[in-house]
Amino acid sequence: MPQNLCLRAGHNPTTRIKAILLAALLGLMGLMMVACGASSIAGDWAPVGETTATLHFSSNGDFSGPHGDWDADSITRAAHWEIGDGGAIIFTTSYGDTTATYLPAKSKDIDWMDGYHYYLSGNTLIIDGDEFVRIR
Repeated sequence: MPQNLCLRAGHNPTTRIKAILLAALLGLMGLMMVACGASSIAGDWAPVGETTATLHFSSNGDFSGPHGDWDADSITRAAHWEIGDGGAIIFTTSYGDTTATYLPAKSKDIDWMDGYHYYLSGNTLIIDGDEFVRIR
């Protein structure tokens, strides 16, 4: 009898179940995007105003950076990168020696001279005050 009441009131139990499953699926997808880092650092990055990439963060953890007179000299020796505790980017040599660890900044308006920090938002990456844009 209760099922007849639902049908008479214009409610379809199948439609209700589909709506609940769709809402659950969308919620799960949202959680996955947050957990997987919707704005991942993997990709090729160029200094603002340039079109040639100087930072290459491979999705498998390989890294290549600029060689020469760049401010972040510790990155020029790095061959790999990974995200560590608290979201820190850890750069290592091909032998596994850590060359630098950069902590995430909550905003791009920080004192960049106060230690090793990075800021990542969408297609913008700032490392120790040097700004890059994602080109790939």
